[in-house]
Amino acid sequence: VFKMKANALIDDLFQKHIFGRTVARIYTIEYQKRGLPHMHLIIFLHRDDKLSIPERVDQVI
Repeated sequence: VFKMKANALIDDLFQKHIFGRTVARIYTIEYQKRGLPHMHLIIFLHRDDKLSIPERVDQVI
C-alpha cells in the first residue's frame, strides 16, 4: 500500500506538476522500529513556479 501511495505522490509532483515544474528532487524511504515506512522528500521548483509570497503558499496548502 505504501509503495502505491508513494508512486502516486511522485507521479502527481513530477508528471502532473501539481506544485509547478520541478528542477530536481531527492527522497529517501525509511522504516520505523515496527517496520512502517515513511518518505522524506525535497523538491526544487523551477524559478518561475517558486512560492515566493505568503498568499501563494496559502493557496497551495
